[in-house]
Amino acid sequence: MLKGISNLVVTILILMIVATLVGLFYIFSTTLFSSIFETGTKLANQTGTQLSDCLIKETLSFRSCQLVVRNCGKTNQSNLVMYIDSESVSSLPSLSNGNLWIINLTDYGGIPKGDHNILVTSDRFSLKIPFKIETGGDGRGNYAPDGFNFSVASQTTSPQGLVFNGTHFWIIGASIPLMVYRYRLDGVYDNNFSVFSTSQGLTSNFTYFWIHKAISDVFRFRYSPTYDNYTYDGWFFSAISQAGTVVDLSTNGTHFWILDQFTQRVYRYNSTGNYDNWNFSVSEVSSPTGLFFNGTYFWVSGWSNRVYRYAYNQTYDNYSYDGWNFPAGTGNTNIPSAISFDGIYFWILGWDLLGNNDRIYRYVRNTCAQP
Repeated sequence: MLKGISNLVVTILILMIVATLVGLFYIFSTTLFSSIFETGTKLANQTGTQLSDCLIKETLSFRSCQLVVRNCGKTNQSNLVMYIDSESVSSLPSLSNGNLWIINLTDYGGIPKGDHNILVTSDRFSLKIPFKIETGGDGRGNYAPDGFNFSVASQTTSPQGLVFNGTHFWIIGASIPLMVYRYRLDGVYDNNFSVFSTSQGLTSNFTYFWIHKAISDVFRFRYSPTYDNYTYDGWFFSAISQAGTVVDLSTNGTHFWILDQFTQRVYRYNSTGNYDNWNFSVSEVSSPTGLFFNGTYFWVSGWSNRVYRYAYNQTYDNYSYDGWNFPAGTGNTNIPSAISFDGIYFWILGWDLLGNNDRIYRYVRNTCAQP
């Protein structure tokens, strides 16, 4: 009898313990899963917010130094600001979802060499883009070939002299008979006119061409409706008293500037061809080859395979090298023999000493390097 009661009590106690354990497990598991589901909901909500507010780098061009940012979110972004390092350089009131913001980094005025960060912020999001500058160490940018070029080797060898008017190029070749060859903007050869033997550099206001003949005489060619081309009109001047090894020249309509290779100087002449006792040194350029003047700066190319800039110096009331230059040419097989500048691009006439790859190259401002 007593044994039966004891067994019953033990059974009841076991059932109570099991019931208690089941209850505790239910409470614990309910709380745990509730916490997990709550956390998952929060994460899902946070992920949803990030998808709503999103800015990404679409492209960063290291030739033109242009950044394109896209609003990849579901909401419009407002009060956008772009910083280079800690300096604000551009802003945009709003950017609708899916739209692009195109930012020209060259507007910043040139970025020094080294590691930098771009930060794009809005009222809802921020985007950080690290990058590195490998050119333009003077803080004003630099120029590099952008891939566009064309050959002039089918018409001539050892070309010298380059003129560009926005639609056509003119060069002088060394092949006999000597010609000035014209090329369209796409590089297609389309015309020529005859010049004297040993002609080298040329300049033009597109009413006249002035072409110097070695060693130092400059001859004028006028447009002739009869021939629908340019012909020598009988006017010339000599620079022999100052420059005995003329390689190129430039004009602004009222003056001529003559580049002499031996003396490494630029000499100025008035519109009648008389030397006016004004010149400046380009001794930084080894064996100068090409000269271009845009009314503000002179650029001089040479066998050093670089283009050097000369700016007006008030102290000396003259022009002097201002520390700015960029590489041009590809070594001794491709010398930059002449240059032109249209305000955006430099055009470099590359003279291949091997005689089979004379080309005109386009150079664009380049201040960026890929991060």
